[in-house]
Amino acid sequence: EQTDKMMTHQRLLLVCIALLQWQLAFSLSSLAAVKTSSAWINDNVQVWEPSVKLVGKNNAFRVLIPFSSAGGSGCDVTVEWSDPQEGAEELVALCFEGKGQAGDAVEVLSESLRKFQSLVKMQEDGINTAATTSFKARIVATRGSQGTKCPRWHYDHVPMRYIQALVGPGCDYVVSENGVDRLFLNQADECETDRINKEMVDVTVADVRQGIEGEAVILRGVEGSDRPAVHKSPVLPWWQGRLIMTLDIAL
Repeated sequence: EQTDKMMTHQRLLLVCIALLQWQLAFSLSSLAAVKTSSAWINDNVQVWEPSVKLVGKNNAFRVLIPFSSAGGSGCDVTVEWSDPQEGAEELVALCFEGKGQAGDAVEVLSESLRKFQSLVKMQEDGINTAATTSFKARIVATRGSQGTKCPRWHYDHVPMRYIQALVGPGCDYVVSENGVDRLFLNQADECETDRINKEMVDVTVADVRQGIEGEAVILRGVEGSDRPAVHKSPVLPWWQGRLIMTLDIAL
């Protein structure tokens, strides 16, 4: 009986937190118009500002977040695509099955897929553009620490990766070499992640940034750069919901 009461209180607390997050996001969206511009911060990191459809009450993706952190992960869907519209429609059909109205989800995703496809095809350095006819998209919904998929600083073994936070915070990424020890990256043991993270990236010196909700971060990997972008998942509190979409070239 006591356990049931604790679970009820946790559910009520999660509902209150979700309402507060929604109100904050809606208030911020009313203060200023959201742009959709993009810019390379350096040779290996580009940031796209969020669509207005991912701000506040417009964000249809919030229904995909699992209700409780104890309930594990929510949807985890992977689709291979070559046509952005068809890829977006398949993603939405799989993610929203049995979860109600998808709103503008297809429009939002098809725009992201189309922009990533165009960006890849425009690149010449480190990517075989003749082979970029097929792409992969993955959407994962989580709450709490289970949303920390990659807790350690690392770089990806791909030409280029797109990471977009459809709900919640985006990835942590480094935009300069100051404070970064690349000798440690992707070579350390699995244990003691916190200690090793401090040795890999000195956050008191390094320029570390975190993506915001709706924002997309495009990171060059080992196969696209000799200085691949360093990044990791953010540290999340137990109540934080997160929905991430990653896009890759299907090599």
